[in-house]
Amino acid sequence: ESLSHFLTKWYSVKSLWGDLRQRHPMKYQSMLDKRLKSLIGRKQDIASVLYGCSPPLTSQDDWKAIVPSKTLFVAGGLDKKYSSVGRTWEEMRGIAKYIEIANAGHALLVEEPQKVSSIISGFVNDETIEEDKNAMDIIQTTVNAPMSLKTSSTLIA
Repeated sequence: ESLSHFLTKWYSVKSLWGDLRQRHPMKYQSMLDKRLKSLIGRKQDIASVLYGCSPPLTSQDDWKAIVPSKTLFVAGGLDKKYSSVGRTWEEMRGIAKYIEIANAGHALLVEEPQKVSSIISGFVNDETIEEDKNAMDIIQTTVNAPMSLKTSSTLIA
């Protein structure tokens, strides 16, 4: 009962979920039912995860592996917190790309799974194309380089 109450209140936070219940009642109920079913026997796990994920308790080391030039940030326009973070990072040129999905909140994979999939696929494909282009530039440089550079360039490529 209390977990159901907590989830209902949590998913009612308009600044995060953007009226998901009113905009997509069937998706909302399905998401709520799945969450409740999966979490019902895991109260201690949930408490541990929430405790471990609290921002003041996480280490800045968690972010050291992030490569900003290869980072895609996607947020729903109705998710005030994360859309603001995404716009700020984009303005700072701290990430490769920020995409905001209009009329969606925090539950992007529930509300707009096809859009999210297309966005990620497009980003990954663009990165792959860029990496392939860079590899072709190296190969082209190798082919056109003087003989003394061909061997070392070929080994690098």
